[in-house]
Amino acid sequence: MKVLVLVKGVVDPGPQPSLSEGRLTSGDVVLDHYGKYALEAGLQLAQDQDDQGSVTAASVGPDSETALRDALALGAQDAIEVKTDQENAGLADILAQAVNKEGPFDLVLCGDQATDDSQGVLPAQLAAALGWPLVDAVDALGFVGPRLCYTSLLDKGAVKGTVQLPAVVSVLDTINKPRLPSFRLKMAAKRYQIKEFQAESSQKDPLEKLEMEEVPASSKEVIMVDSVDDLIRALDQVGIRLKKE
Repeated sequence: MKVLVLVKGVVDPGPQPSLSEGRLTSGDVVLDHYGKYALEAGLQLAQDQDDQGSVTAASVGPDSETALRDALALGAQDAIEVKTDQENAGLADILAQAVNKEGPFDLVLCGDQATDDSQGVLPAQLAAALGWPLVDAVDALGFVGPRLCYTSLLDKGAVKGTVQLPAVVSVLDTINKPRLPSFRLKMAAKRYQIKEFQAESSQKDPLEKLEMEEVPASSKEVIMVDSVDDLIRALDQVGIRLKKE
């Protein structure tokens, strides 16, 4: 089984920003907090396959090399730096190119959000670009035969199920406890020759599916009220009657 883990380099949120020679400086770039949990999940799944599995880390962006070397120090067997010349291209389309051309991969893992961006939309966008199933907010992973079993945590409970690979899975930071890097792997990561993947220029515009529609001016009268009693009377006039308890 080949696992691809998406990681990201972010500014270390620990140190307080400081002022040096009139410039505001912040901490060093480190591997994203949520990426560590995705990486640990991939490493554990690979170990469960009697060491027949492999874990590759991939990253895109100006701080990708730092994130990839941190991932190698934690146990990833390979690393891919995804490069693109197209600033406005959709990130999911760029990563989908890497998945398809550097694979085949059986599973793509990522955090459900990033330290510096909590939108959490990339897993769904990537799954759509690949045409793969998506399982998000995952708190537990394992195998039942050839299928991947999971537990997803929702606002009011948990959902357990299985999914046929290949798939995209986003994990929570409660799924495991990431390991610490060993000295041997840290030294090896510094010397490792990271692969580079140059994404092709995409003709797709990320906003091409958006359609502009003129909103007609409202013809309804706007009623301004000064009190709750006035509001009740105004609602009553348009046929809305409040039920008193």
